[in-house]
Amino acid sequence: MRILVTIFVALIQINCGLFEKTIFDDDVPGLNENRVHITKENLPKPGITKESELYDLFQGYYCKRYSYASERRKVFDNKSITYNRIYHYIETVNKPIKGPGYWGHEGLERKFLTIFALNGIIQDFVLIHMIKKKVGSEGEWREGPLTNFDMEKYGHDWPDAPRDLYDYYTQPGKHKTLDQESLQAILSYYDKHKDPAKTYVVGSEKK
Repeated sequence: MRILVTIFVALIQINCGLFEKTIFDDDVPGLNENRVHITKENLPKPGITKESELYDLFQGYYCKRYSYASERRKVFDNKSITYNRIYHYIETVNKPIKGPGYWGHEGLERKFLTIFALNGIIQDFVLIHMIKKKVGSEGEWREGPLTNFDMEKYGHDWPDAPRDLYDYYTQPGKHKTLDQESLQAILSYYDKHKDPAKTYVVGSEKK
C-alpha cells in the first residue's frame, strides 16, 4: 500500500511539472485579428494601469505580446523605461472600394500602440497615429493627434524594436521559436537600421 501511495505522489509531481504555467504561455508573437479600438480615453496611465486592466480597455484583445525572463531597460528621448513585457496593438480604419473587375479596401487611418509593463504595472507607451491626407491618394499620410513618438527618427513601430524581437526569440524558455534564417534576418535588419534608442538587460552589459 505504501508503495502505491509513493507512486501516486510521484505521478502527481510529474504531471504538475508537465502542466506548470510559464510566463510565455499567453504570449502572442504573431498578429491576431484587428479588433481593437484605440482612443484617447482607453490609453493606459503609466504607473497606475495594471496589465490585467488591458483586457477590458481593449475588449479582450491584443495584437502581440512578448514576455521576458529578465528585466530590460530602454533609453530614448531623455527617458528610461524598465520592463519585462511588451504589448503591441494595431488598429486600422479602411474604406471598402470596388470597381470593374476588382474590390478591396483603402486605408484611411492607422494606429500603432506599444505598451511596456513591469511586473504587472504599465510603465509607459508609444503611439503612432497616421491619417490619410486625401482619400484615393497614394502614400499621402499625415500625423494624427494621438501620436507621441517620432517614427521617422527611429524607423520602427517602437524604439529599438528589432533588438527586442531578437532577444525575445533567443532567450531560454518555452516560447515560440523561429528558424535561424528568420532570426538572422531580424538581427541583420537591426544592424542596418540602428536607432538612437538603447535596450539592454538590467544588471548586465548586454547592449
